[in-house]
Amino acid sequence: PESKPDSGPILAGCRMLGVAPEDCVYLGDAPFDVHAANAAGCISAAATWGMFDRAALEPEHPDWWCADFGEFAARVLAG
Repeated sequence: PESKPDSGPILAGCRMLGVAPEDCVYLGDAPFDVHAANAAGCISAAATWGMFDRAALEPEHPDWWCADFGEFAARVLAG
């Protein structure tokens, strides 16, 4: 019943996949995405190609900044 920015949907996804939140990266392009990822204990990745610009995302303190999906994929693959 919860929705972002609550961490509930992300935590439910982690449970369904059988993975710990701290072993996950959550990519989002909105401040409430980053907030939810941080609250869930995931690595939060801010997508700067979406609807919100960097200035709107900065107050949520994402762990990663990604200018495009290729950059995101490279960071995930790098570990």
